[in-house]
Amino acid sequence: MNIILHKLENYIILEYFPENPEFLWKKFGLIKTENVEDIEEGSSYDIKSVFLVDKDLYQISKSKITKEEDGELYFDELQDNPENFYFVIAELENDFYKFDKKILKINFDLYIQKDIPVFANLFHKKSFKNESVFRPFNEFYNQKSLHILKNRSKADINNKNITIGELRFLIQNIPNNTELLKYTNSRYTAVLKNILDVDDVESKLGKYI
Repeated sequence: MNIILHKLENYIILEYFPENPEFLWKKFGLIKTENVEDIEEGSSYDIKSVFLVDKDLYQISKSKITKEEDGELYFDELQDNPENFYFVIAELENDFYKFDKKILKINFDLYIQKDIPVFANLFHKKSFKNESVFRPFNEFYNQKSLHILKNRSKADINNKNITIGELRFLIQNIPNNTELLKYTNSRYTAVLKNILDVDDVESKLGKYI
């Protein structure tokens, strides 16, 4: 995976190193080149179908992590490499990092407790068709905010909190591409088994799951 999340002081920073950096420079309208054609300049780019970034976010992020006097990066953990792109995707508010819901393309505010290690696999499941862990929440989650906690106390028991352990259990249970394909095939054969000569995929799916 060519993305890394850095938790640095008040920020969580997405580091992205694309296979073709020139493509993204062009897409953000930051360079003119004849080598990359048919790209809509100034448009947004959906990294891994999880993080929606654009030129404005890139420039705002750059101003937050770059020293004004000499243009160097504030944080030693970040490489000053023109082929790497940095985006501030969350900022610290009290004891939680608040994530920009526009970047995640979710319709609720997402907060992660500051002492929880944050890795890309909390947001992105490689084998999941949609790939984003949180975007499907838009279809069924009814609250305006979601807090991810390291541990749960009695005071934390409500319908807007989930522990990091519960979230990881959820991620493990998200169907992968193979399961989704088998389910789709089972729906076909459930209808067709009395009409055509087809395998009993429905029974195979039950055994697989």
